[in-house]
Amino acid sequence: MIDDNKVCICPLGALMIRGCQCNGMNDGDEPVYAEAGATVNPRDYYFYAIHKTNSLIGGTWVFICPKSFFDKEGYQFDQHLSIDAGGPLNLPDPFDEVAETQFIFNGSVAQAESILKNMGMTRNKMNL
Repeated sequence: MIDDNKVCICPLGALMIRGCQCNGMNDGDEPVYAEAGATVNPRDYYFYAIHKTNSLIGGTWVFICPKSFFDKEGYQFDQHLSIDAGGPLNLPDPFDEVAETQFIFNGSVAQAESILKNMGMTRNKMNL
């Protein structure tokens, strides 16, 4: 069973808060990363914001990772983390998902950092 504060990474790649019907297993009946640390508490996440000019999508990029996953594994989480209201991250509108745990922010690095710090997230370069 999944803890009330945890989310389940379903076989389809989506994170579901509670009530997930996949029982935390993938098609091979192996456990998926319910222990990734993806909770609804922003204090359980690291973030790192940079300004990219050498990519197809320039601007402020934000990388977000569950602390417990990074602290255990030493690298960035590569599964989807919902930014929608009620999802684990619940980020405000200026954030748009570009790839798993990678977001583009409509504003400066300083503005993104301020928002995420005020939410309770911790800045960490995470080997990026």
